[in-house]
Amino acid sequence: MSRKARLSEETPRSKRKRRVLWAILIMAGVVAGIAGFVTFNIKPEFPPLNLGEVDPAIVRSIEDAEEKVRRSPRSADAWGMLATILAVHDFASPADVCFQKAERFSPREPKWPYLRGLMESGENPERALSSFAKAAALCGNAPVPHLRYGEALVERGQTEAAVEQFQLVLKQDSSNPRALLGMGRIALSQGKINESRDYLMRSAEGAPGVKATYMLLATVEQRLNHSKAAGQALAKATTLEETPRWPDPYLVEANRFRTGKAAAANIAEELLRTGRAAEATSLLERTVKAYPDSGKAWLLLGKSFMQQSNYVRAEEALQKALRLEPTSVDVRVELGSALFAQNKFADAEAHYLEAIKIKPNLAEAWFNLGLARMNAQSPDTAIAAFKNAVKYKPDLTYAYIRMGQAFGRLNRPDEAIEQLNQALKLDPNNQEARQMLEILKQFQK
Repeated sequence: MSRKARLSEETPRSKRKRRVLWAILIMAGVVAGIAGFVTFNIKPEFPPLNLGEVDPAIVRSIEDAEEKVRRSPRSADAWGMLATILAVHDFASPADVCFQKAERFSPREPKWPYLRGLMESGENPERALSSFAKAAALCGNAPVPHLRYGEALVERGQTEAAVEQFQLVLKQDSSNPRALLGMGRIALSQGKINESRDYLMRSAEGAPGVKATYMLLATVEQRLNHSKAAGQALAKATTLEETPRWPDPYLVEANRFRTGKAAAANIAEELLRTGRAAEATSLLERTVKAYPDSGKAWLLLGKSFMQQSNYVRAEEALQKALRLEPTSVDVRVELGSALFAQNKFADAEAHYLEAIKIKPNLAEAWFNLGLARMNAQSPDTAIAAFKNAVKYKPDLTYAYIRMGQAFGRLNRPDEAIEQLNQALKLDPNNQEARQMLEILKQFQK
């Protein structure tokens, strides 16, 4: 008998069973549809925020991110973006809630626990350690989470576990300067002085701008009784920034979400630091248009014009900054320099003096005051300013050179030679001081 014939001969009981089965299947589909509708149309709950006095640009950024979460409430990327925006604008508690959501919806992604660890590292180092550990466990061979986790472990004295993290990185890249610095620090703490020196020297070769490396090298060289090398390392350290600028793709990505006038100022400062003044000017002109009452933005715009030798525009921007922040030492000094560059020495001197009134121990202002007085043909008063400059900053080489120059103009060669010799003690390779010294010695013969 064919299948078709068998189906046509169903009994009433078999028909009832088939109807019940179809009903069950239909109900199951309805339930699944409802569940799916609820899942994809859930209204996400956002952590409470007080945005009353927050920069409007930041508010818009947060609101746009929240809208993305509403459209995709189970999206780790949407929650992670909202968390990152909140974190970079110092909304730590709400950001933490959102990072947890991102981790929940993408439990194998190292980026969210890593960024969460960065956010927590200042206020809650123990929770940061846990977040970095999670990121390191998920990141595979990506170096940055291992490095951060290793550094956090060193801070807590867990050196064996830290070595594991640094060695994981060095296995992939034996010249990684950050991992080498970590190993050098650990070796020093264990009394392995020569081993520490080797790690630190290799680290300095790969990253010559890291202050911590030279501070540790100074200690190592001193323990090895290498006094000259220790002094050189310490001198190098004093010229470097406190915070190293290690490559960090996660942090770079996070910082792209910064917005508002504070973020614009931070970006502009970095552009100016790296000599990209034209880019800084373009950004800052937009910033002062959006925030005309931002004294810092006008100050930075003035600095950007100064870097481009556009002293007239610099003076205009700095005068606006001064009206907004009349007690700002930075504005006074920068404005003085803009006026100095235009040979307005008396006006420049007035601003340097105002800066000194506000901050009497500011060596830079005393030095600039001395330069203004020298150019105003008043070397005796310039000497008094230079003396105060080296009083507050004894290693200010060029203050000694200019003081020597001023004594020379006053026909006081012995005192001039004394100042130039002091400059050469600080900087033995300074050609200007050496040439001036030779001229003075020939004059004495």
